[in-house]
This record gives sequence, C-alpha cells and structure tokens, in this order.
Amino acid sequence: MKKLLILVFLIINSAQINAYTIRISQLDPSNLLLNQKVDAYISVTKNGVPVRNLHKKNFTVYESAFNNKYIKVPIRGFKHRANHEQGINFLLLVDNSGSMYKTLNGRVTKNVSQQRITIAKKAVQAFLNSVKNPKDNVGLAVFNSYYTQLTSPDVDKQKTFDGLNRIIRPDFKSGYTEIYASICQAVKTLNGSQGRKVIIVLSDGRNKYYSLYQKKPHHKYGTKLFRHTESIKDSLKSGASIFVINFGIGQMKDTYLGHIAKATGGLVFEANSGQSLNQMYRKIANLVINEYRLTYTATMHPADIKNVKVFLNKKQDANMYYFSSTVFGLARGIFLWLLFPLLFAIFLLWLLTKLKSGNMYTGPGLEVLERAKTVVFDGIKKGVTMPLSSNSKTMIGLGEDKTIISSNAAKITGDKVTIMFDNNRQSYILKTPRPIKVNNNRVTRKVLNSGDVININNKTIVFDAGVE
Repeated sequence: MKKLLILVFLIINSAQINAYTIRISQLDPSNLLLNQKVDAYISVTKNGVPVRNLHKKNFTVYESAFNNKYIKVPIRGFKHRANHEQGINFLLLVDNSGSMYKTLNGRVTKNVSQQRITIAKKAVQAFLNSVKNPKDNVGLAVFNSYYTQLTSPDVDKQKTFDGLNRIIRPDFKSGYTEIYASICQAVKTLNGSQGRKVIIVLSDGRNKYYSLYQKKPHHKYGTKLFRHTESIKDSLKSGASIFVINFGIGQMKDTYLGHIAKATGGLVFEANSGQSLNQMYRKIANLVINEYRLTYTATMHPADIKNVKVFLNKKQDANMYYFSSTVFGLARGIFLWLLFPLLFAIFLLWLLTKLKSGNMYTGPGLEVLERAKTVVFDGIKKGVTMPLSSNSKTMIGLGEDKTIISSNAAKITGDKVTIMFDNNRQSYILKTPRPIKVNNNRVTRKVLNSGDVININNKTIVFDAGVE
C-alpha cells in the first residue's frame, strides 16, 4: 500500500512538472569581460501563473558556441524575485497612430472617452499606480510615423504621468505605424540601463511604412525600411525583452510582432476592452517580478553568437542566443593595456556596420550571421545578404569543407538543402535529405517564416522574407 501511494505521488508530481512552461526572458552578458558570467532571467509558469517554489537544483544550463554542441555550464548564483530587489526598467511604447482615435470596434468617433487612445492612457495610469517598488524605473514613448520619447525610464513616476498629457493626435502624414523602427529606437533608450529591461508595446494594427504609402522618403529614416528582424537583433544585443499587447476588436494584427516577442523572451497578449488592457499590463509586471535569475559561468570558446539552453528538471527546456565577441573568450587575466585597442577595434567595426547599413537589401534573402571565410555566396560579396529568387532554387551544401550557397547545383557536391518558392503557398519551402536544425528543431521540410534560424555546418543562417 505504501509503495502504491508513493507511485501515485510520483505520477501526480510528474504531471504537475510537465504542466510547467519555461521561458528565457533575458540574457545579460554585460559581465562577460569582467568575470565570464552571464545572467539568465527565467520565467516558469503553470497555466499562465508564475511558479514560485523552485530551487537551483531544478535548473540545468547549457551553452553552445557552435550551434550544435552544447556544454553544461555551472550555475554560480540563483535568486527568485531578483527583479524585485534590483528593480526593473520598464518602457511603455504606446501606439499613437490615426486608428487609435477610433472606437474599440474601429468606428470613427468624436467622443474622446470612447477612443482607444483614451482607454490606453487610463491603462498606463493604472499601471503606474500599481508600480510600488521604489527601485523600478518606468518610461513612456509613443509611435506613429515617428518615434517620440516622452520620458526616459525613471523612478519618478510623476514624470511619466505628465508625459501622458503630451500625447496629441497626429496629422494625416504622421498617422502611419512604423512599429519595427520604433522598437529599435526604444531599445536604444534602454541601452544604458542595468539589469532587467522590459519594453511593453501596445499596438492596434500592423506595421505601415511611411515612405511606401506617401511615395517619398521618410523625414528621419529616408528610404530605409526597418524589418522585424532588426528589432529582434537590436533587442537581443541590448538584452531587452519585448512584450506585445494587441489592442482593439476586429483589427488586422501584425503577425511579426509575435516573432519579435518570442525571439526576445516576451509574450503576446490580446486586449479588447479597458478592463482586459489593465489586466494585461498587470499580468506582464507580475510575470517579470516573479522571474528567476541564474548566474552561470560562460564557456571560453570565442564566438559572435552563443546559444543558451535551460532545462527545468531535465525535461522542459527553453532556448535563446546572445551576441558575444571573441574578446570574451580570452583568459580572465587579460592585461589592461589590451583593453583599449580592443575597444577601439570594436568601435571601428560598429562604424563600418553603420556605413554599410544604409544600402541594405530589402527583399527575401539569407543572411549568415557568423561571418566566416568558409562561407561562399554565389556571386555575392561576403557579408551581404544572399537574395532569393522566386523563379529558381537556392541550394546550400551539406557536409562540405566550406559552406556554399548557390543557385547552381553543379557547384555543390553531395547532399543539398534546397530552398524554393511555392507559388501555391506563396512562401519559401526548405527541403533537406537529412535532418537539420531550424529554430533548434530537427526538420527535413519546413515552410519558412521570416526570422527562422537555420543551422548548417555550424553556421547560423537567418531567413528574411523581406518587406511586406
């Protein structure tokens, strides 16, 4: 009888564990250079409610510099509700496009109290009143055709209250929604912040480019069309997670916002009333407050990108990657006189990147994130996105000494990964004779979505569907 009770207990306990959902919400490598440490912020929920009774022994952390070989790394520090002790940097990014001055159902109205923007302002006020931790910083920004920073994250919540009064209805030409560009701008606002960084995006529609609809250059961005993949990269480099609240009833939603949230450790929520909007803001804050912080010793392997996998009770796992540098792979006893030329080199690299970014390809393509001499594009200079054609196949060699990306099958020997456009689906399809990893899942066939991460021959290749 005793053994039966123990068995029943184990079965029930196992079922409860399997019901948990684990998510890496932020990776903070800011201490890599000093002590080779990385802070991983972990969210564990059951049916959407934070789980609060876990311990260090419940988690296992693995890191990979080569995309396919993970190394177990030691957890040096563990803290639950660490965000409550150190404070959270919130930035509330609110849609202020023309559609926000309609009713929840999208009808034109002159009744200010029924407008979405009025309901959103009240929800922000309620959120500010709910922030009781004196260590939390809250900032406010709005976006339409432009990004406008109303207040930087600050412990003085009254500044954010005052910022709400400066939100005004945009004119017609300012009423578009440059969501991706605005997220990139918002991330820059948090670059100087330490610890947990959270951007909550409230949107009632889809990304709309000013330059495409107005048929002329944007006053600030020119002809540059920001893609959602840029929002993901900038957020991961800064260490900020993006939470999204789709607001309104029956409006078109931006599906790429879901990709941004998932890739950066955030979540997407739906709100169709003032009450549900208040609940979503509070739910996001509660999730962040109840996160676990794991501090682990990073691997010493030099790499531009490192993948992290965290297991809960050796069953459920979550994945994320962060941007590193070969300088972080050096021994801890690095001499101070080496630091200055290295920082200068990093600055030059950043400057060159900025100079090149003004002429970026905006159509469908493949981008190899880890620039290596063993990557050969077909007629495309190294470091430039490889365009994809809807009229021909693009192939990537498997098992080659060097990774060749070409539309000419004769250039590639052995097995090939094939990417081709499917006219019926109006999407690009990936096919491979043997399994490869896409978004850390092994596949032989997949309909590609913008932002999908393909791992081939230890190279990280990102598929971008281009501009809508």
